[in-house]
Amino acid sequence: MEAPQESQGLVMWLHGLQSCGCHIKKMLISTRILKTLPWVQWRFPESDVGELSILPGQRMKSWFDLPEQPIMEARSHRGMQEAVDRVHGLLYEAIEQGFVADRILLCGFSQGGALALQAGLTFPKALAGICAVASWTTADLPYATEKNTLPILMCHGSDDVMVPIEVARKSCKSLAMRGYSKVNLVTFKGLRHQLISHVLEETLEFVKQLLPCCSAELAAAVPLKDLNGCLIWLHDATVVGEVDEALMTDRTSKVLPLVHLQLVQLSDKEAVKDGLSLLSVVTAQLQKAKSAGFAAERTVLGGFGAGGTAALLTLPRAGLAGLVCSCGYASSGLPPQVSTGEDELIVVLHGLEDDVVPIEVAREQWQVLGSRGYRGVAFNAMKGLRHEFTMGLWQDVLETVEAILGVGADGCAGRAPQGIA
Repeated sequence: MEAPQESQGLVMWLHGLQSCGCHIKKMLISTRILKTLPWVQWRFPESDVGELSILPGQRMKSWFDLPEQPIMEARSHRGMQEAVDRVHGLLYEAIEQGFVADRILLCGFSQGGALALQAGLTFPKALAGICAVASWTTADLPYATEKNTLPILMCHGSDDVMVPIEVARKSCKSLAMRGYSKVNLVTFKGLRHQLISHVLEETLEFVKQLLPCCSAELAAAVPLKDLNGCLIWLHDATVVGEVDEALMTDRTSKVLPLVHLQLVQLSDKEAVKDGLSLLSVVTAQLQKAKSAGFAAERTVLGGFGAGGTAALLTLPRAGLAGLVCSCGYASSGLPPQVSTGEDELIVVLHGLEDDVVPIEVAREQWQVLGSRGYRGVAFNAMKGLRHEFTMGLWQDVLETVEAILGVGADGCAGRAPQGIA
């Protein structure tokens, strides 16, 4: 990855308990926040899997131990220092890559927010700021010293029963008592222990304030010279007919000039009904991309209709940057998500007027997928879209891929998601 310019910013988001980095990322994609600040990189580290004191015998994704619930402020947490050390390592890595410390913002939800506070406040260099949603401070909260003016935003729901609002208020008071003078608590009336679009919009304003675009060139990174991503698209032509490959390739090159398009037209009506046949097509295309030098984490697999279903046959361990399914459906035979919690990012684009796979059926199928442990699913119902493939739909697909891979028409190397778990 090319070294970022000093004017670029970095936001590092830490997920909550039993969640994943891709869950945060899919929410930011759905709200189009990732496209709002092209001079900012976003990274979503993943925690390890461990056992919690409050749930003996169960293993889940967590940054550190929770001795009690509801959460209480100013408690010690087993494993917190190890988690802090890991975040410090990620921050040092970013600085070695060329980012300036005061252009790095730490964000987190719940457990991730508590970790963001502890790691950000104990990091030797002053960061741009810290944003903690539905979070709390721990027993080892350091005194401010030279970081007394570090901006800290805490967002909290008034109806949160897992981390009560009173815990957030006490945490803010503790921060103030230790010398932090720029602590702001934003309360959301009626909100429970959730991360929703309204909260993300509040955090976005915080990011805009602390990581403004301070370059006449939009703080763009050095353009990459080579392709650094691959989009494999499987088009189901059995219902809507074949697409114009030249037109799709041309649109792709304009929106995603650094992404290679592998387009496959599925025209055999019997083959699209055969899971093994579809899986063999997908496997061959993934191998083709690999042979061309594209890493799995820089490859997006997707498709229209049965093509989208074919992409899902790679689950549960595709290991790709993401999956995009348009006007398709989730196969009833998909296995549950693996127990390690390594989620796949799955973006669904479905027409409200689809008369082949009705929107009600699609919603129900994707809810089933969520119940099987796939937490990185973003479902987008598209007004006015039937079971049809249009250039408008393709534009939406390309913008989704741009958000996933982080490289668009401006060719910014700075948005390439290297280091994103």
